[in-house]
Amino acid sequence: MLYRIVHAEPALETVPDELGKLATRCLAKEPTDRPGLDEILRMCQTASGDTQLWRPGDWLSPAVAADITHRAAVPAPPHAPTAHIC
Repeated sequence: MLYRIVHAEPALETVPDELGKLATRCLAKEPTDRPGLDEILRMCQTASGDTQLWRPGDWLSPAVAADITHRAAVPAPPHAPTAHIC
């Protein structure tokens, strides 16, 4: 499977055209060929027509958004040392 990820093109035949174009760009082998977040949002907005796209800050309560931000900033605790049986 890893070989296919690196060397083959993604199988997107069943994906709708507009989404397929976006997925193809996002799955580009070269990172510099992939669109940035702003471009992805523009492409989604263009494809969605009048449908409004929501960002987390638009629909999450301030308390939940603050909790997510806090949890993302806190480093994970170190792993406990493992015991070795001789």
